[in-house]
Amino acid sequence: MAQDQRNLVSQSEMRSLLALTLLLIGSPLGLAARLSPAVQQQGVVTGTVSQEGSLQPIAQALVRVAGTDNAVTTSATGQFRITNVAPGTRELQVTALGYRSVHSAPLSVSLGSDTRIAITMEREPLMVERLVVTATKTAQNSLEVPAVVTVVDREDVMARGDVELVDALEGVPGLMHTAQANAFESIELRGMPRQGNEFETTLLLIDGVPQTDSRNSARVINLPIDNASAIEVVNGPNSALYGRTAIGGAINIITGMPTAEPRVSAELQFGEFDHIRGSVSASGPLRDGAGYFVSWSSSGNKGFYTGGPPYSVEENSVFAKFAFTPDDKSEAWISVNNVNSDNSLPTAVPVVGGQPLSDIEPRFDLFTNFNLATAIYHQEELRVTANYTRELSSAVSFTNTFSLRDIQYKFVESGDFLGGTDIVTQTIEMYPFQLQSDEEIFYDEARLAFTPGFGIGDDELLIGASIESNKGVKATDFITTDPADPFGAFLISYLDLAPPSRSVWEVHEWARVRYRLR
Repeated sequence: MAQDQRNLVSQSEMRSLLALTLLLIGSPLGLAARLSPAVQQQGVVTGTVSQEGSLQPIAQALVRVAGTDNAVTTSATGQFRITNVAPGTRELQVTALGYRSVHSAPLSVSLGSDTRIAITMEREPLMVERLVVTATKTAQNSLEVPAVVTVVDREDVMARGDVELVDALEGVPGLMHTAQANAFESIELRGMPRQGNEFETTLLLIDGVPQTDSRNSARVINLPIDNASAIEVVNGPNSALYGRTAIGGAINIITGMPTAEPRVSAELQFGEFDHIRGSVSASGPLRDGAGYFVSWSSSGNKGFYTGGPPYSVEENSVFAKFAFTPDDKSEAWISVNNVNSDNSLPTAVPVVGGQPLSDIEPRFDLFTNFNLATAIYHQEELRVTANYTRELSSAVSFTNTFSLRDIQYKFVESGDFLGGTDIVTQTIEMYPFQLQSDEEIFYDEARLAFTPGFGIGDDELLIGASIESNKGVKATDFITTDPADPFGAFLISYLDLAPPSRSVWEVHEWARVRYRLR
């Protein structure tokens, strides 16, 4: 097998990422906002608006000084700043789609000083309106978007104890879940069948960034949902907005933002098949309008297989997100997510004459892990994502999203390709192989959003462009017992599952491919 030749982030890409981070944190506009105090003719009220219980920030909430027209909307991190507030005792009125309106406690506003407040809002259980972003790429009322949108909130996930994406989406209307080898799961929408790879007709996104790889598909192995504040599912073609693989719909995992107050949580789960899972997270504010959210999770199980080599699954994930407001007109965040997993690879039940082998041969256990004992599927991925939004005027805003992903897919000594079955000799043909694919995917999207404000509706014009670059290397080996035949099969008894001795294995280097896609 070829040695792992990955370079997680090339020097040029690292310099680009560093430059972007410095731009977000230390732009002249941001420094000016920090170093040049605003001229305060009256009082200033600043604060945060978050959801009661979870303390997740509420974006686009309208915060108004009671009895006046002085109002602002909250940022993506739930922060607001109201200037020119007359001194005295004041109250704030806060409204947001999907939440019960609230009035703050009386505030004492002084001339030339800042008054700070933290406001929490309770969800309106009977309210069907809420803000969604996936259908149009901008926050809009769910009743006004031209698509059927289903939203799964973090509270729903926690209440059910879901740990994987497919679990969280189980109740979404029109959704079909498929799986191969108990690992390669996919979701199809609008009744579109799965033809081969995962997510070929449904686009998977994380924070609006496509997770598509060079196979024109995406894998959800080790895609924990601990970090998600909501999952939006859009039924219907979205190729006009997102391009390839969105012909059936789109699924957008929206990661959580820093909470308005310090918060630490831990969870430990136990279940059947030696399932154990632990997670820890911490979130809270920092100085100067910044906040953090970090989490770690690890899980494993032994599966439900009762025969054959031992089966196991191990998954780990680390996530960190840092959000900040460079000035009153802009907001930004950057996140880093590193995941890795090792899954055993059971084969499909052999079929003879249209019947499962377990129906023909009672001694063959239906729940047999029929593969080599050393067979493992290893996947790891590093995701770095940054987002910057700036209000250019009351009608125009600019958003840029940058993402860098480094992925490895690796099949180790897997015999999950089976050939003919002979019930007379009680043998089956197995074709072991090894495959390693290393990819680096760069994605950047910039767009301008313009709200005409003609007074006849909430129409919005989007002008944008995106670029995606994918480069990688793929190595494939076949394993046989014949030095001259790279396509020879192992002939294995399906009752004792004993493969040929490793001493007679021959590893044939079959293909080494480098590619670059734009």
